[in-house]
Amino acid sequence: MLLISLFLIFAFYSCDDILNNDDTDPDPDPDPIATAVGDTLWIHSIENQDKYFINSSLAIGQNGYLYYAVSGGTVWWSAAKIIALNQEGQIMWESEDTDAIGIHSEIMIGDDGTVYVLGAHRLYAFDPSNGATKWIWEVPTTVPNPDNPQSDIYTYGELNSLALADNGYIMTQTSGSGSYARAIYCINPDGNTVYYNLGASGWGAETGLFIGKNNTCYYYSRDINFEVPGLSLVALDVLSGSVK
Repeated sequence: MLLISLFLIFAFYSCDDILNNDDTDPDPDPDPIATAVGDTLWIHSIENQDKYFINSSLAIGQNGYLYYAVSGGTVWWSAAKIIALNQEGQIMWESEDTDAIGIHSEIMIGDDGTVYVLGAHRLYAFDPSNGATKWIWEVPTTVPNPDNPQSDIYTYGELNSLALADNGYIMTQTSGSGSYARAIYCINPDGNTVYYNLGASGWGAETGLFIGKNNTCYYYSRDINFEVPGLSLVALDVLSGSVK
């Protein structure tokens, strides 16, 4: 009886394996795309690596292009410029050289796809389709002195920080060392100055410029209020340029 029982058990499991009583269909061949998730699709290496470094900024345009900056830094002193890649990692265009050996802002993309970036003293606007320069705005050398209309005040300093407002205005500011008056500047999408505020940044914003709700630009500024020296959080009206 023991032998018969063992035979019946063996026969049952053997038949079950052969017939595959599981009602579910076997898994199909794995999707080759699904199995490639996390794989490297492509790697892009810059040309002229004895002339350029890749800067840290990276932006994605409405056309799917990837924008990054290269420059020579203090090793090769090559001027910074923007390079556009398509989604396959191929170079689509290179911009003209900027006036700096390293870009002074993140790369920003406007609602119409325009690529904005700061050089040392200039704001550049590049066409997203071919990299052509649409316009260049430069920090004014002097502006009228609000305390003495008969004289001008020297304002030609280095730019730092870039932000785009909801209405298309471009906000930037001068900051850093040097004997010049620092200011917050607002430029329209055509590259024209909308306004400047000499009293809105003290010795320059210590952080980036951040656009919040209700057309408000926020930033930390050093010694804007000399009665309370140090860092102050500032809220600026984007439309008028006045400090809230």
